[in-house]
Amino acid sequence: MQMPKQGFKEERKKTQVKKMFQKKKAVVWIAAIAGMIAAFGCFTEKAQAAGFSGMIFYHRFLINCWGDSMTAGQGGNGVTYPQVLKELTGFPVNNFGVSGENTYEIVDRSAEYGDQSGDIMIIEMGDNGKWKNMDDLINQYQNMLDEADCSNYIIISSTDDPNDTDQIWGESGYEPGMQDTWYEAALKDAFGEHVVTARKYLIENGLSINGLDETDEDRERAEKGLISLQLRNYWIDNTHLNGYGYRAQAYAVYEKGIELGYWFANGGDVTSDSWVVVEDDVIQADYTGMASNEYGWWYFNDGTLDLSYTGMAANEYGWWYMTNGALDLSYTGMASNEYGWWYMTNGALDLSYTGMALNEYGWWYMTNGALDLSYTGMALNEYGWWYFNNGLLDLNYTGIASNEYGSWYYRNGIIAYDYSGTVADNGKTYTVQNGFVIA
Repeated sequence: MQMPKQGFKEERKKTQVKKMFQKKKAVVWIAAIAGMIAAFGCFTEKAQAAGFSGMIFYHRFLINCWGDSMTAGQGGNGVTYPQVLKELTGFPVNNFGVSGENTYEIVDRSAEYGDQSGDIMIIEMGDNGKWKNMDDLINQYQNMLDEADCSNYIIISSTDDPNDTDQIWGESGYEPGMQDTWYEAALKDAFGEHVVTARKYLIENGLSINGLDETDEDRERAEKGLISLQLRNYWIDNTHLNGYGYRAQAYAVYEKGIELGYWFANGGDVTSDSWVVVEDDVIQADYTGMASNEYGWWYFNDGTLDLSYTGMAANEYGWWYMTNGALDLSYTGMASNEYGWWYMTNGALDLSYTGMALNEYGWWYMTNGALDLSYTGMALNEYGWWYFNNGLLDLNYTGIASNEYGSWYYRNGIIAYDYSGTVADNGKTYTVQNGFVIA
């Protein structure tokens, strides 16, 4: 700490006070924010690693659901799996299901629709024939994907009862239980992780998803590899589902999409393309706090990037200062949170700082980075030595004050370098020369 200079004039003191109370302009991270906003369109990669956590731009890709009456939702009393999938993901969804269509017709319609390279395709077909064997059906699936130039897709295997000989997949007495059927295995061999074995999923999860109790009949059917009749519209056949069944099928596709990185859980809470915080593939729709991407650290409020927020925020590395929603490493000064007022240096909480600091309410005294309302005495800043009373600059104080360099005469909260003479204070008389007490 330097010794105070003597010989200042009264006008200099007035200038000091005026300058000290001038507000400093906030540094806004316009370049960083503009860069991130301009890059929104770059975050369109659909494939994220399983268990993704972090901040990401959630682009709601178009989902095209192709198929026959199962996609159209026949027997669902108004419920379709594409409709429920839209609610779960928050993505726009096209239901391109047409009852009674065979594989040729479905493939042709997709080809007429055109390029789907930027979309996600969900395909379920084969119940109405027009394929010779599984190799032929697999080739039709592949041709459909190639024609659409689509690499992001899910294939739904049949939900038919495997032992129903009235259906194209059925074989008399065929009861695979929870093993893959011959056609499920063939689709998995061809398309791997992109296949949803809907029959097995509905047996395992369909009742619980809809809050339905499992019956003895359900258990007996499950052992044979048959879907619960509570999920079927069995008045039609052993193929079509009811509203419960289609809802469960939507969940099967939804979970597969999370596994493939096409969307995240809780996506239905996101109503527009926006930045989100994700933890283990789940969108944190209520998250408030800091999150980072390659552009820096940002502030979220209730799951939404908040570019209006200015103030303190914490992450695993400590407390920081945010300006317009972005970490502001240029900020030095006071900031408050629910625990009080603190001192920030270069955007970080500085618990080593002791001295004066300014906020919108005036000048204050900080001890170890925290507002110290117990402090009464002298303090120094670039404008001179000042008097503090209970942590606040006291411009009404006139009298004697002391520091490690001696005792001084104060007038209106600042050393009176222009004064020489005697001063009476607290029953004592002091001799002062240029503001410094000499006797």
